[in-house]
Amino acid sequence: MTQAVDRPPSANAADPNAFLRDAAEEAARILQADGAMVYLLEPSGRELRFAVDAGIRDSEARDLIRDLTLPVGTGMFGGAVERRAPIVTGDYPSDGRFRHYEVADRIATVAGMRSMAVAPLIVGDEVLGALGAFTSRLDDFDEARVRLLQALADHAAVRIANLRLIEELAQRVEAQRTLGAIAARITAIR
Repeated sequence: MTQAVDRPPSANAADPNAFLRDAAEEAARILQADGAMVYLLEPSGRELRFAVDAGIRDSEARDLIRDLTLPVGTGMFGGAVERRAPIVTGDYPSDGRFRHYEVADRIATVAGMRSMAVAPLIVGDEVLGALGAFTSRLDDFDEARVRLLQALADHAAVRIANLRLIEELAQRVEAQRTLGAIAARITAIR
């Protein structure tokens, strides 16, 4: 089980990965899970790539998790993104309700994952990825905990979208400044 850590929020709140690390840690802590992960949708919209994790103690599992690229529709993370709804299992290894993925199954074995809940990160009509938590206990995520995970995912999705908007605005301001400087140089040449 993940221990609560008293520490200030991330030093760089504008860094999406710092915020996502905090979100994964909070999900693990609040849900009394052994660990949590966030995978984000690639710009192609066809696969998910690792973003952050929390509480993954086994080094092999951690390495596999961090290297995993998961097709949308495959595994619990890919399924949650495709369905735009949470997916829950009380016994990951034996659950046939989602498409298993060899590397994800290896991760589950190595890390001792039995129960898992994954909620999509959605803002408006856009799916950004998914937040998931796991435990080594069977049937560990009841409906209330899944709703809580979805609320955490919703909050994280809004935060990601806001950070992306701020970044886009900063880029536009910089482009405007560059154009202004170029225009000033052209005017000075005449």
